[in-house]
Amino acid sequence: MVPAGSADSSDSEMVRPPVAVEPVGGGTAESPVPGWVGVVRIATAAAAASDPPASFACRVRWGRLSWYDVRGPRPFVELLWALEELSATLCEVCGAPAVARETWERAVHTLCPRHAVAIAAAGPNASQVYDRGWASLPPQP
Repeated sequence: MVPAGSADSSDSEMVRPPVAVEPVGGGTAESPVPGWVGVVRIATAAAAASDPPASFACRVRWGRLSWYDVRGPRPFVELLWALEELSATLCEVCGAPAVARETWERAVHTLCPRHAVAIAAAGPNASQVYDRGWASLPPQP
């Protein structure tokens, strides 16, 4: 492909911008929590394959992924809606089946039974449970 704006480019050629994903979490992935890395990777792959190119940013809100700054065609946006619903059924720490639970700080988190107990026991040090989740992830390819 010839870079746009060069003397040899045509109007039908388009340079795809990189997918814009907010870098959050432990620096290991674009996911805001370790248990949803796979979900965010699906969204990232769909954004890269979308025509026209799509982009998004994400964060945790009310125990599920929340998408914002979304740009892309309707099928991509509908996929994000489905992935948001999926995230509400997966543990934020490990990705196992989970339910929304209110934690000690009165926030809503989606946690499996194992991590609900770990978060409750950790109290104000709950971030250590998430740190262990990030550390357990395999290296990114």
